[in-house]
Amino acid sequence: LATYYTTVSAQPARLEIIRDLEDLVARHIRHFYESNHSCPPQRIIFYRDGVGMHQFGSVRQMELKAIRQACTRVGGAGYKPAIVFIIVQKRNHCRFFQPRTGAGHDNPHPGTVVDREVTTQSHFDFYMCSHYGLKGTSRPTHYHVLHDDLTLSADELQRFTFDLCH
Repeated sequence: LATYYTTVSAQPARLEIIRDLEDLVARHIRHFYESNHSCPPQRIIFYRDGVGMHQFGSVRQMELKAIRQACTRVGGAGYKPAIVFIIVQKRNHCRFFQPRTGAGHDNPHPGTVVDREVTTQSHFDFYMCSHYGLKGTSRPTHYHVLHDDLTLSADELQRFTFDLCH
C-alpha cells in the first residue's frame, strides 16, 4: 500500500532551517512523478521535527517557500499541490493519565488525542499518545499545524497522523 523514498543529507549543527530543502523536495517529487506514470503528487503533507516554538514563524516562512519553489522547479509555474506543514515536538513536559477502575491512574490508550484546554490559541495543535507506554509514564507527541491548504478537519488530520505511526 505504500512505498518510501529516502534521502539523507548532512545538516550543520544548530541550524534550524533545513539547508537544501528545495533540492531535497524536488528529488522526492521527481521520484514520485517517475514512479506514478508521470503523475505528480497533488497533496504534500510535510511533518517536521526539531523546531522550538520561537522559531515557528521563520521555519514556516522559509521552508514552505522552499517546498513551493521545488514544486515550481519540477512541474512549472502551474504546478501547485496542496501543502500541509506540521511541526512535531517529541520533547515536552505534558503527561496525560487515564483514571483506573478503583484507585490510581494508567497511561492513556494508544490513539488518545488532546486538542483542547492545554493547546495554543495561535494555531491548530494537538497532543497524541500513539503507542501504549509499557514502562513508566507515557509522553505524548505535540503536533503544530502551521499551514493547511487542504483544510482538513481535526479528526481527519489526527487519524491520518495516528495511522502513520504504525
